[in-house]
Amino acid sequence: MIRLAPEVAAARQDRAQFYQMQGNYERAIADLNEAIRLDPKSAVAYNNRGSAYAFQGDIDRAIADFSASIRLEPKVAAVHYNRGKLYQLQGKNDRAIADLSEAIRLDPKFAAADDADAKKKKSQVCEASFYSGELALRLNAKDEAVRLFRLAASDCAKDVNEWFAANAELKALGETP
Repeated sequence: MIRLAPEVAAARQDRAQFYQMQGNYERAIADLNEAIRLDPKSAVAYNNRGSAYAFQGDIDRAIADFSASIRLEPKVAAVHYNRGKLYQLQGKNDRAIADLSEAIRLDPKFAAADDADAKKKKSQVCEASFYSGELALRLNAKDEAVRLFRLAASDCAKDVNEWFAANAELKALGETP
């Protein structure tokens, strides 16, 4: 177990990220609950807890947390993207289009993974593979999700969240990278 100073919100967020990469969403959420209690204006903590809820399949709570994160920091494209994809899963297409359009406005990489810079392109393809895998998984398209998670596991740099998360998803699905 990782021990930390109980009054430090950032330490809770860091440990929660570690738990989330292990697929231990309950512990991640517990740490993020405490981080939010200690620092209720942390957009990052709300975003991370929203991701943990999404991984658990609790879409309503995930959307609520992504919305809180957006209220605190409205110019983070990835949070709009994440919430938009969840709205899409719920069939709330007007809200999905609004969020996905805002994500593209804030950061054009959400429109396409192509880039002339090879390193940037690799990073964007990695993210696209992983998040598309998440969407496929939520739509019960397991074979497609596995294919996309394998792409992310093989293409992503080994020090980014998407690499850890793709491997965790594959493990949870009983698959190998």
